[in-house]
Amino acid sequence: MGDLMAGRLDVASTTMLAAMPLLKSGKVRALAVLNDKRSSLLPDIPTIAEQGIPEYNYSSWFGIVAPGETPSAVVNRLNEGLVKVARMPGIITRFAQDSSTAWLDWQKS
Repeated sequence: MGDLMAGRLDVASTTMLAAMPLLKSGKVRALAVLNDKRSSLLPDIPTIAEQGIPEYNYSSWFGIVAPGETPSAVVNRLNEGLVKVARMPGIITRFAQDSSTAWLDWQKS
C-alpha cells in the first residue's frame, strides 16, 4: 500500500482490513473484490468474475500455529479457548466489520 500511495504502483491487491481506511478517506479507489461474491462492506464494487475473469477467486487466511511437538492437551486447551472467544458476539461483530469470518473447524494432523 505504501508503494501505491507513493505512486510507484498503478494498482495493488490488499486485504479489506488494510484497504478500508484508505477507501474511506478517498486516497484509493476499489476496482474489484477478488472473492467469488461481493463484500457486504463494499456492495457496489463488482467481483473480479463480474468483470470478466470468472475463474479467479482469492481469499486469504490468518492462522494460529504451534510447534509440531506441542502436546495434544495443550493444543486442545488452546483450541477450546480460541473457539470460545471466536463465538463471542462482540468478536463476531468485529470480524464482520472487517469483512472477516472465523473458521472454527480444524483437523488434528
